[in-house]
Amino acid sequence: MVQPNRDWGNRMILIAEDEPINYMLIKKILEATSCKVIWAKNGREAVDMTADQHPDIVLMDIRMPEMDGITATRLIRDSFPDLPIIAVTAFNLSNEAERCQEAGASGFLTKPVMPAPLLEAISACLK
Repeated sequence: MVQPNRDWGNRMILIAEDEPINYMLIKKILEATSCKVIWAKNGREAVDMTADQHPDIVLMDIRMPEMDGITATRLIRDSFPDLPIIAVTAFNLSNEAERCQEAGASGFLTKPVMPAPLLEAISACLK
């Protein structure tokens, strides 16, 4: 059963993630929210899909091929200044969160992605 504040049936979430297993995990966590999920496999696709699809939020992996998440976040932020972008990374270094924030990320999560922090971060951004 979807919690009342997590019924996102009218929302679209873009997952920018190059590793299929990480994408599938996040998608599985989001299933209970009824949101629409779209998948970008690199930063370039994330930028293009954001412009084409206009998601409500972007979950941005930081280390991806073709274009990294920091660069993609900056480019998306230039065109969509109010779009929530949550940086997701396997590197929990003190400067990593700061770099993501400087690029325009609205939030920061570390991998492995856990359900409660993910859903709380998205809820906070969608308010």
